[in-house]
Amino acid sequence: MADYLKIVQNAQPFMVTHEHPPREDVDGMDHARCAALHNAILKHGWVTSGRDAADFDRIARPLIDIESDSDRDAHPSVRAFLATALTLEDTSEFKDQKMNFFVYVSTLQCWEDWHDYCWPDGDDRALTLYQTLMGHASKADGLVYDQTVHKAIMHFDICHELKPDPGQPWRPFESVLTVWIEMVLCRKVVAMPDDVGREWHQIVRENFIQQLYGPKLDPKTGVRRCLADDDPWTIQSYTVDDISRTLATWDAVVTCIEQKMGLGESDATEQLLPWSSLSTAGLPIGFAREFLTHARKPRFEFIAPGLRIQDPQIFAQQARVGRCYDTPNILLFAGDDVVGAEHRTGPGQIYGQPSIPCQCGLYLLACERESSYPLEDGFSLVLPFAFPDRYHDPTGHANLSDGTPSEKHDSLLQLGVNTLNHDHAPQLEAFLDIVLANVKSRHWKVDRHGVAGGIDVWKAANTKRHWEK
Repeated sequence: MADYLKIVQNAQPFMVTHEHPPREDVDGMDHARCAALHNAILKHGWVTSGRDAADFDRIARPLIDIESDSDRDAHPSVRAFLATALTLEDTSEFKDQKMNFFVYVSTLQCWEDWHDYCWPDGDDRALTLYQTLMGHASKADGLVYDQTVHKAIMHFDICHELKPDPGQPWRPFESVLTVWIEMVLCRKVVAMPDDVGREWHQIVRENFIQQLYGPKLDPKTGVRRCLADDDPWTIQSYTVDDISRTLATWDAVVTCIEQKMGLGESDATEQLLPWSSLSTAGLPIGFAREFLTHARKPRFEFIAPGLRIQDPQIFAQQARVGRCYDTPNILLFAGDDVVGAEHRTGPGQIYGQPSIPCQCGLYLLACERESSYPLEDGFSLVLPFAFPDRYHDPTGHANLSDGTPSEKHDSLLQLGVNTLNHDHAPQLEAFLDIVLANVKSRHWKVDRHGVAGGIDVWKAANTKRHWEK
């Protein structure tokens, strides 16, 4: 197992970090850095899917040698990238093999003339470097690179809106590749042999066909295949790291609040919800069950303004409502109000039935594990109020992460357009980080019941003074 991530670990010096941000002293793309990251992802996928590393070194070659005419309008730095970044396509040794570059994109390419609706006066400024796989788009586009500002965005479908930077949050190409490698390092995305989770038929002798089955789990990682057509990649709905980080942050939040309440250290081992409640609710094995059975129960009632830790009996009843996903919507921290379906946007309607009003609070959102970007620890904060739209209140400051205004009852703290992956909800750990920061800084007050102030405290998010907090 120590060697499983060796290839991508060796590429870590090229990854974007706070200490090593994207360079600003290069003319165009940082092609050497991007090629190193690209080649690491490609080779990791090859080797961990059961192929031989020596064969990769023999077969792989730069794209520019295969499609010499594809670089005719490319910026010199892009040409340099294409001359260094490796591909396996269109080689006789690789014929009839199927290996995509990453979990939702195919192999490296260099396509033009698709984006005149975005840049009517200069369509050749944009290139699609990796095409979206079928199943992730109705009319595939892919990773689009702007040769003028030298930034990239994951634009899955040509029919979806695309705006030049800064209309949408484009990123340096090396930042996109870094995020993809981080997903590999934390095993959110895993490459596995073709036979894992598959069945096929083999002719043993005349008139006799034998059905064969591959292993249910990847023997190296223990991961189950979820996506059928993204070979050799699959994506997990949660990872061991997701659980451990969320539990650590939860413990830090509980400890911080209890200290500000004047409570001493606790050696209590009682879990957040008892096994009986989880059993009654029929909660499946997954992130929610792991979190609820390992998070310690606090000695207070309110984890955030107006958000109460669930009563076990109420939890057992609500977790059964609208069960139509692999994991259901779960009201983790409850408010006192109810909001109608017409005020909610998603991602994913609460209960899976848009016509049903739902209780305000913080939900773990339902997850379909074979969806394009499954996420069992995604959350939605449903409030009993919405912020005014910017036409009526141009001074508002509550935004989604992509900079668009938060104007729905359930849009506060959501991400908006995701420039790197499929759109998805923020993770529970991020919410707990917000709670911890606001309690530590005394921006939120604490009383004998926990975090004080009531649900209206969240209205301060629409003011300039409080938004960044």
